[in-house]
Amino acid sequence: MIKLLIFSDWYYPGYKAGGPIRSLSNLVLALEKSIDIYIITSDSDLNSTQPYENIEPDKWLNIGKSKIIYLSKSNETIRKYKELISEVNPQIIYLNSMYSLYFTVFPLIAVKFLKNKYKIILAPRGMLQQGAIQIKNKKKKFFLCLFKLLAMNRNVIFHATDEQEKKDIVKHFPSNKEIHVINNFVNTPGWEERIKLKEPGNLSLVYISVISSKKNLLYLPPVFNKVQGKINFDVYGVIKDNSYWESFLDKIKEAHNIQFNYKGDLPNHLVQKTLAEYDFFILPTLGENFGHAIYEALGSGTPVIISDKTPWRNLEKQNAGWDIPLEEPEKFVDVLNKCAAMGHEEYSQWSHEAYNYAKYYYEMYDPTEKYIRMFS
Repeated sequence: MIKLLIFSDWYYPGYKAGGPIRSLSNLVLALEKSIDIYIITSDSDLNSTQPYENIEPDKWLNIGKSKIIYLSKSNETIRKYKELISEVNPQIIYLNSMYSLYFTVFPLIAVKFLKNKYKIILAPRGMLQQGAIQIKNKKKKFFLCLFKLLAMNRNVIFHATDEQEKKDIVKHFPSNKEIHVINNFVNTPGWEERIKLKEPGNLSLVYISVISSKKNLLYLPPVFNKVQGKINFDVYGVIKDNSYWESFLDKIKEAHNIQFNYKGDLPNHLVQKTLAEYDFFILPTLGENFGHAIYEALGSGTPVIISDKTPWRNLEKQNAGWDIPLEEPEKFVDVLNKCAAMGHEEYSQWSHEAYNYAKYYYEMYDPTEKYIRMFS
């Protein structure tokens, strides 16, 4: 059986980093019967200084059919990685991040000191998109230069989740010819029939994602100010950028027609149930390579209002939502006015079509065989 070793900053039971954890968890669950999987990860969640409860660190643990080691901070070292890679002796090493010092750069350096040759696959997870590169631009450009200078990309195979991400990889690493384009594994759509009525003139919106400049929350307050009707807007997610969050709080206070609530972070198992409590999901993101929260919103029957910087396009034709250019905020206003004015009968049609769209995606795009070929 193929032996696969995965490096990831965060993994289950972590959830605060959002999509990359869900992408990897779904991959492992789908493939662990066919591939012998080992995972090296940290012993705490994003922005947390406390280790996970009831998990012994620095020891291989059996979870499902996979083996996982949750490393304490003192063991996130090149020396430790050399030891663990030699111990596992995998055919393939899979890196679940582009800019991670401890779980991408250090493993790549560790491999250089080992005699065995390993097939190395790197998943950028949207971090090469133009919108993502613009954030902390100097730091990321330095990282990419260092990556190339040390020839870390020379023997790396890339995993893109769509054709746009493949173009982003080619742009930054034109000499890397092997790029696998395989979409993410997703959960079964979790349809829940709506109990509350959608009342004309009222609009309940939800945002569920990491709170950072990439997700573009600051775009919304001036848009909300031009919407006719009462808006309830709830935000869920771990605060990754405190200064950005403070700026958003200052701006949302200026919106005259908003009832705003910050609900804190949300564990993965509550996401679909929570989404079903709202009329629409909204995310004016600067870029997503997939967007698990978008898919889960659709799967819960919650139509989405998002930017056009994700793979989820032409949603209005499916009556599942809207993907709107960020350069046209007036279109966001028009769509929100339409959503606010909707009555329950019209809304129910959009809700059902959102679910049907997610169900179609789930049934049509099973990537299992493509992943097995990539890992072979």
